[in-house]
Amino acid sequence: MRELVRVPPGQIDAAVALMAANQKLASPITRLVFFKHLTITQGIAARRYAAIVRNFERYHVVNATRSARAQDIDKPRAGEDQEIQRHIVRGTIDEYEAEAKKARKDYTKVQRVLDRYRHTITGRNEAKNVLDDLCLSDIEPPAQYRQNVAAVLQALADMFNIKDRR
Repeated sequence: MRELVRVPPGQIDAAVALMAANQKLASPITRLVFFKHLTITQGIAARRYAAIVRNFERYHVVNATRSARAQDIDKPRAGEDQEIQRHIVRGTIDEYEAEAKKARKDYTKVQRVLDRYRHTITGRNEAKNVLDDLCLSDIEPPAQYRQNVAAVLQALADMFNIKDRR
């Protein structure tokens, strides 16, 4: 078990400034894991969700209105109009199609989990909206939704067999 680091009262501002300088802590997912509102497994599931949606939109959504940003601070990969032609010329179209097929398969698995939370009458899926805000738009959910978000992320972690790596 790791010990907590105790910061002397006079150095708290410096510790907060050092933590704020870290770009990875700017993500609400990291903050929710750091402050123990989410487990590490749920944080990994949130990042996996962002990657799955980003890949699906890259391969299957033409002119996506939302830019699905990577949670690992990498620049998003945007599909180009010439991308398919470039893969044909290079002879890598089979790999491209396999990646597109995997992106659709993973997205379908995610939708199977999220469909459990769809409202039966209206068809609205508030869980998907909150996850999209958290994972893709870096908008932290209201405090009353934290337990619900944790439950949905745990369901995704179970679907994709995500375990804490410790």
